[in-house]
Amino acid sequence: MTSIFNLLDTLCPILEWLENDKQTLFTCILVNRTWCHIAVPILWRAPFKGRWLEDRSSLTSTSIGCLDEVSKEKLKLFEDFPLEVLRTPMFDYASFLYELQYPTLHDAVKSWCDERGLTRYHNEEDDFALYPTTTILEMLTIQFMEKSKNLSRLFIPIITHRQGDYVCLKKHETVVRKCLPKLKHLDCDDCIPENLIIASESCTNLNRLDIDCSWGNDEEISRFLQVQRCLRHLTIRKRWPRLNDTINDGNLRKSLRCIVFRDNRNHMDNGGSLNVLASCKRLEILRFDCWLSFREDDMEEFVSNSFPRLRKLSFTRCKATAEIIIKMISMNGLNLQELTLSWDTNKTNQTSVIMVIAENCPNLEYFDAPIAKTDLKHLYELLKSCKKLENLTINFEDNEMILLGSGYEVDHFLPMMSSVIPKSLYQLNIFAPWRFTVKSLREFLMKDRNKNLKCLGFLRNITDDHLMVITEYAQERKTLKYLELRECETSDEVRKNAKRFISEMAVYN
Repeated sequence: MTSIFNLLDTLCPILEWLENDKQTLFTCILVNRTWCHIAVPILWRAPFKGRWLEDRSSLTSTSIGCLDEVSKEKLKLFEDFPLEVLRTPMFDYASFLYELQYPTLHDAVKSWCDERGLTRYHNEEDDFALYPTTTILEMLTIQFMEKSKNLSRLFIPIITHRQGDYVCLKKHETVVRKCLPKLKHLDCDDCIPENLIIASESCTNLNRLDIDCSWGNDEEISRFLQVQRCLRHLTIRKRWPRLNDTINDGNLRKSLRCIVFRDNRNHMDNGGSLNVLASCKRLEILRFDCWLSFREDDMEEFVSNSFPRLRKLSFTRCKATAEIIIKMISMNGLNLQELTLSWDTNKTNQTSVIMVIAENCPNLEYFDAPIAKTDLKHLYELLKSCKKLENLTINFEDNEMILLGSGYEVDHFLPMMSSVIPKSLYQLNIFAPWRFTVKSLREFLMKDRNKNLKCLGFLRNITDDHLMVITEYAQERKTLKYLELRECETSDEVRKNAKRFISEMAVYN
């Protein structure tokens, strides 16, 4: 009988879909030879993804087995090296890699060598020494770069400044120059300027670059950025470099869609001016995360620019002033769909940030920000004007919990809020110190406008009586799928009953 479908054509997309479910893929390998030949390459696309791996010892052993014979002979110089590891495996696993994360590979190899008690090899006659971790790391890194046909994501930040704890591209220039042009995502730092110089000559096709700018090698960073042809996502860590006219003169002003500033809590020098980004008129996503060293004059100049395509904006764990955020929203609020905010509450401002959002951001779909007690009336106006809102998280200012103790009463506001919530809203998190009665909660939930809520979250002030109302809502509306309770005093019995009607509950005490 002739088959009406091709097994490979059917099976391949199914197993591709399971790419992140390693346990299931391991099971698939055991079905038969065909399943094995499809599943193994998928499993080995990113074997060292994630800093903590349960199977890192076996991954290291298998990777060593894929080395060439010259490398294997060199490893035999180490005393008590386990020779069984040197057997060539069934597959050339190194050729399947799509992604290589050097920090995880480093930890895996170091742990593997320590577990086996491997010590350095020293040839006194030639005064020549080999260190097991450094030697194996170098061999595997070059092997993965050389053999992988589809390597497109490379993560090579330094571990320490000791030789062997970082990747030196210059040392293996021939292999590197063949590998770098294929990369679409590079994560690196400016600690080794020679790496950036080589990358500037070969690695020009990136879609995404994440770079740690701790060392002030701004000239090399500037040159590297200038040669990029289609860079869409740029993440800058620690310090914004002095770029001069790099962005205006190159392709970046046309290609950049997303810029993320992250983690400069220990760097008081913010480097160059952010205003060089003013020409990036196609920017869609702008994020500041734990970026503390704002120069207010620089920020004020930067946020005064218009970015007509900006869809997502976030200031999280930052010390931006309310004035800066207000100016940014006033200039760019019309097209914003996602807004995540925090600001320096120690600097007072007469104008409410929430009021400015209500007036300038009619297309918001996701909103996460602190709502002070004095801002409840502005939140009401925001809910009235943002008719497309789908996800709302109400947070609190850093010092609000301390000042207010157990929170503040919102019985007058909660029922009113239900009358203006957009019908599109499906997720609501009230992580502010709100206190409300069971009656107010019932009145809020049972309004027709709230019949589509799928996810709810609360902080502290949910009791057993409140939870029974939420359970009643879930039972009646049959839409609530997820409930998160933070620091709420509820009993096991009432929670158990709630789980009968709510698919998933997360309780954090």
